[in-house]
Amino acid sequence: AEDSWHKIYQDLVLPYNQNNITFKYIGIYHRNPKVVVYQYKLEGFDRDWSLTTHNTEAIYTNLPEGKYTLLVRASTN
Repeated sequence: AEDSWHKIYQDLVLPYNQNNITFKYIGIYHRNPKVVVYQYKLEGFDRDWSLTTHNTEAIYTNLPEGKYTLLVRASTN
């Protein structure tokens, strides 16, 4: 199902051969957007959170079949 307002897919099912995916995300801090940093983790695949980054996308390739949930956290300090 897709929430048409913000294009977030819930319960998305892809064929096994569509196993490369890019997630794009953004955190908003109006005072100084350049200070926002992120970490992400794909539950069901990653053991730990990513390193802190200013990058606003997470790229996964050659994912094995399974159920995954993307977690993203943003911080300004």
